Amino acid sequence: MVEVRCSPRCEICRGVGFVRYDLPVVDRGFGKVFPCPNLDRARYPQCDCGLAENELILSWDQLLDLNGALEIVRKIRDLQSGQIYLFGDYGLGKTHILKTAISQAVKAGLQAHYVTTTGFLDDLRLSFDAENPNSSIYGRLRFWSSVPLLALDEVDRESATPFAQERLSQVLDERWQGAIAGRLVTLLASNSRPEELPGYLNSRILDGRCQVIEIVGVDLRPGMTQQHDPERKAVA
Repeated sequence: MVEVRCSPRCEICRGVGFVRYDLPVVDRGFGKVFPCPNLDRARYPQCDCGLAENELILSWDQLLDLNGALEIVRKIRDLQSGQIYLFGDYGLGKTHILKTAISQAVKAGLQAHYVTTTGFLDDLRLSFDAENPNSSIYGRLRFWSSVPLLALDEVDRESATPFAQERLSQVLDERWQGAIAGRLVTLLASNSRPEELPGYLNSRILDGRCQVIEIVGVDLRPGMTQQHDPERKAVA
């Protein structure tokens, strides 16, 4: 990740880039950190958020209300902490919604990241140091477990190896604890119903505290030939 810092001479954050305000306990912002008002927001798109450069311009107002997209957008917008699991057939807009959520978070100055489950596992494997097995991989696990907003796509495509199951379970456990504590948001997407996932995954999704949303509709990909026209809104 690219570390974003403010000016060392900043009188608000002393160069850290983030501030914690003195708020009452009942306030949703209590105990949370926020970008310093003096921080140059233009630097945030340079962060490693998992999106391609052309995806950083994605916005909610570009989405048409297809396959229930706008209702899902409302739920994500209202989510201060917690977890949402989107599932449905191919081509219904799940990935587009997740990437838009990350784009909007980055524009708002929040640390957020989009990744497929395969990409997540590849990141861990590449960080593995045979001479010091717990060094680099520990740092990556800490990142994935603590990034304020994580969009994890293609959850049903995870490898069945013990390594994959253990690491994915570890990260989702820690993120769930963070969600309960009001610190983290996790967006998950899959083509599979929760009960079709391995037991260690569906038990965390079906415990009643995760919002489970099924997307139904028509495959949008065959009709997306107009998506590059700037005068048209993108489908979900």
